[in-house]
Amino acid sequence: MHPYTAAVVGHLEDTRAKLRGVVDAVPAQLRGRRPADDRWSVNDVLEHLSLVESLFTKRISDAIATAREAGLGPELAAERVPLAENIGVVVEDRVTRRTAPEPARPTGALDSAAAWQAV
Repeated sequence: MHPYTAAVVGHLEDTRAKLRGVVDAVPAQLRGRRPADDRWSVNDVLEHLSLVESLFTKRISDAIATAREAGLGPELAAERVPLAENIGVVVEDRVTRRTAPEPARPTGALDSAAAWQAV
């Protein structure tokens, strides 16, 4: 595995472990409860994350396939330029409300176990 890919996978695994800790801190019977009508439950957030991950993975896969069809060879660079720092800030911002696009909106149909399994 390319070192950059390994670093990204490692970061994702660390983030998933932190998410698991936060989810486990909420009693299972409360994970489906919305704190307000216009807010998502823990289960909703997990479903949203699974939807976004699927959409993002498809976009990356499609981009790689397109690049390979255009002649992209194997990755040879030892290192990659990191993402701009503001991307992490935007993703982690829980103050500024955003509206998820329709394909990334949770249905609210998942129970706690199914929501976690979806992620």
